[in-house]
Amino acid sequence: NMISASPDAIFQTTVREWVDLRKWGNPYAVTLTFKQSMPNDMLPGHTLRLEQQIAQQNFGYFMHLFNESLFGNLAKRHRMKVNVFAILEGSCTKHLHYHAAIDCPKHVTDEQFRQKINTCWSKTWWGNKQVHIVNSANNGWVKYMTKFRDKEIYQESVDWINSNF
Repeated sequence: NMISASPDAIFQTTVREWVDLRKWGNPYAVTLTFKQSMPNDMLPGHTLRLEQQIAQQNFGYFMHLFNESLFGNLAKRHRMKVNVFAILEGSCTKHLHYHAAIDCPKHVTDEQFRQKINTCWSKTWWGNKQVHIVNSANNGWVKYMTKFRDKEIYQESVDWINSNF
């Protein structure tokens, strides 16, 4: 019953209905991990800690590199981009990481797609080595991505800035 449902439950249902991977060409389920901290070059002996905003900027830079690797100048000139739906997950007790549905363009093979994801992610400042890519993502992946677990503030976990579909 939607009347007694929490705002998070209503949000979850709405997002799950709106993000329908059956309308995409060839969606992949992608999980990208982050370095959680790194040395601070400005303050020797101190470290920079990964925060949600930095993670979001890092993912945005990844998508910029990735779209450029897929479409070349068309990415810039005609703003060509792949479909992507992204969620940032993690908390005080669980490392920040992204789950994303990313559509593979027709002109790109499975091997090229995987290689470009790994290469572009490794070029970001905060990208960690652990990357998980599964082809043939479906709405079950969207359901998993939008689970309540491992999200500090549920409705802020969807990365609307970097999602594009």
